Amino acid sequence: MECYREEMAPRECAVGAYQYRVGFVTDHLEEEEILERSEEFAEDLALTPAEGNSVDAEGTNVIWSAGQEEGRQFVATATGAEEGMRILYHTRCSDHPTVQEDFEERREQQREERREQYPSLSAKAKTNPEPFT
Repeated sequence: MECYREEMAPRECAVGAYQYRVGFVTDHLEEEEILERSEEFAEDLALTPAEGNSVDAEGTNVIWSAGQEEGRQFVATATGAEEGMRILYHTRCSDHPTVQEDFEERREQQREERREQYPSLSAKAKTNPEPFT
């Protein structure tokens, strides 16, 4: 399995609380193997499978999730014969100071990247700090 998202950043999930979202993608797998692996991942993470996990009649669309009861979420999806399985794992929503600090640091890093990417907008903001009305 390869990680398809190099960096994971916390995102807001409630006022003053954040969670991480980690994504992976696998090579193409057959329907049974997708379901089997999903169950193994959920078991390893101590998550309760959701009711209604399914595969469509053609066996090409798989939606499998677990963890809502534990406040975390694991979702595996596969669509089409050639695509791999996509997996998303959401951690619990947390107001822990380290997660808050990571969120703030990454937000500032994104601001800095935008300033570098659009220097003319940064210059305008410095000369005209008043918001639009």
